[in-house]
Amino acid sequence: MPPNRTVIEDNPPFRRELLAIEPDPKAADELLEGVIWVLSRDPRQGQHFGGHYSLTWYFIITRPGKSQLVLYYTFDDKEVLLVSIQERP
Repeated sequence: MPPNRTVIEDNPPFRRELLAIEPDPKAADELLEGVIWVLSRDPRQGQHFGGHYSLTWYFIITRPGKSQLVLYYTFDDKEVLLVSIQERP
């Protein structure tokens, strides 16, 4: 089994979007805990976004009683970079 990938979540535009959705930093981090656990082990659990040459993937986050979120990311053999997070329309 390959080692877990490092998940990079301190991308400033990503953090701004996350905190706009969930202003409490502790709650925002808790929101990502499960997603980070899954993506660090197998980033292909998300869906590939775009055409054959696209490097962007997305992962749907379901929050009971709240809107769903779409997390966009890219990855390689060592890292997963969280790029954007948006409320699902």
